[in-house]
Amino acid sequence: ESRTPGANGPAGTAPSTNRPRHCEVTKGAAKYRLFFALPRHDSETMRANPRIREAVVADVEPIRAIANETWWDTYRDLLDADWIAEHLAAWYEPGLVASQITAAEAPGVGQFLLAETDGQVVGYLHFELMEDRGPYLRRLYVLPAHQRAGAGRNLVAELHRRLGDGFTYELDVHPENSKAIAFYKGLGAEFTGGRIAPCWDLMRLTV
Repeated sequence: ESRTPGANGPAGTAPSTNRPRHCEVTKGAAKYRLFFALPRHDSETMRANPRIREAVVADVEPIRAIANETWWDTYRDLLDADWIAEHLAAWYEPGLVASQITAAEAPGVGQFLLAETDGQVVGYLHFELMEDRGPYLRRLYVLPAHQRAGAGRNLVAELHRRLGDGFTYELDVHPENSKAIAFYKGLGAEFTGGRIAPCWDLMRLTV
């Protein structure tokens, strides 16, 4: 994600030990949980190998729903609840997501990919060439019940197939998101020492 609504945070800045206000935990996040909703499923039925396809504008609402569920599941104990709600609304405004999907359809390195299991969209990946950061993995989220079932790895594998061997890009991760850090390290990503304000560490990965 671009970590500030309407602007991109500075890359390559030194990590800080002072945690900004919206990196603090605020209880009471439940009032925001109805932002979007997805049907619930028994996790034991969700182990089919996920299929990867390109996103289309008709996928905007499933993408927004996945963002809402995964953000609250991942960040509710790491980030301020008001900050999460504000940034979900800003970054996943329907028109904005639709424009990002459309932009990814144009020739170039931009990609907006979805993972499907039994016809349900369970994850998405958004990659683009950013003016201020270069090739960048902006988003990779999979529904909690579908994690560790291949959706994330299949999305990245398809991205890498399209980018080609030797392609290098960056991504960012919350320093306390241990599951994401382990996932990206397993793909070969390494920390660069840079940081995106307010609290996201940069990683670099070569296909």
